[in-house]
Amino acid sequence: GYVVEGVAVQPVAFSVQPMADGDLNEEILERYRHLAGALSLIRSKARGSITLGPGGRAVIDYPTIAEDTDRLRHFYQRMTELYLKAGAKRVLLGHGTERWVTEPPADDLPMVAGGFYQYAAHLFGGACRGTTLDGDGRVKGHKNLWVLDASAFPEALGVNPQITIASLARLGA
Repeated sequence: GYVVEGVAVQPVAFSVQPMADGDLNEEILERYRHLAGALSLIRSKARGSITLGPGGRAVIDYPTIAEDTDRLRHFYQRMTELYLKAGAKRVLLGHGTERWVTEPPADDLPMVAGGFYQYAAHLFGGACRGTTLDGDGRVKGHKNLWVLDASAFPEALGVNPQITIASLARLGA
């Protein structure tokens, strides 16, 4: 239900989003040169929305659903096993209550909204083909206005979209 992607733990990206508070965050940053990264690409079943709120600010509503969090919990368990078998003494999870672990998390690891770290690196939708766009990626009602990026996808692919985006852009060009 997910794809594992090994990632470089980039210093700026890693340090601007604190994984913890105070001394624990300092300890994590001090261990930076010893960290290896992995993330899960989950094709989320949840559907969210973005609307304008007070002052024209974006209001994001993205529910936490069991099908998605079960897959994330499974990822935490399997990646912890993998890193420990590879020689790690402990594993850092992007989880609110479990940080450094020395054994895979339990099946009942709490996965509540705001209790684990998640982000979207590749945003999808917003100008989908068949709704806002015609089948070629042209904005409906506009002859020379095209959308040839992930905005045209109706939902997340579940994999890195780089090749798909490049292919759509080439076809549109």
